Amino acid sequence: MVGTFDVKIRIWVDPAKPPIESQATSVSVWVLGHRYIQVMLSGHSLDQPFNGIGYIAYDNAAKSYQVAWMDDGSTAMTLYQGAFAGTGKTATLKAIVRSAVTGKPTPVEMRMTLADNGDHVTELWGQGPGGKMFRMMELQNTRTKP
Repeated sequence: MVGTFDVKIRIWVDPAKPPIESQATSVSVWVLGHRYIQVMLSGHSLDQPFNGIGYIAYDNAAKSYQVAWMDDGSTAMTLYQGAFAGTGKTATLKAIVRSAVTGKPTPVEMRMTLADNGDHVTELWGQGPGGKMFRMMELQNTRTKP
């Protein structure tokens, strides 16, 4: 996941309607003695500039992966925790965030799929009407530089 990537962003405002598409660039580098991957994302989403920063790590004590994510579409940090499946190519990390509408805690999931060449897809899932999880956002990362 380290390198420079072209990112195709798809956002579902309404799960019953087609997604809104946009483009971004992501640069991921090792930091702090190769303990963390720092992700810097820059692009446009919903016709507005969109920038984010995240950190990905494996917590040796907790035996789990963690992602801390912040972007200029929110004022809160989201802290995800989870694991990769047996193949090491897919991961599900979960978090609890406050709903912008109700202010109540609500579950979200980050689902990642990794390709052998470093390309990867990150999906963000949230709780919709009736409590059913739906895909809110998808980021398709295609490597442009190692």
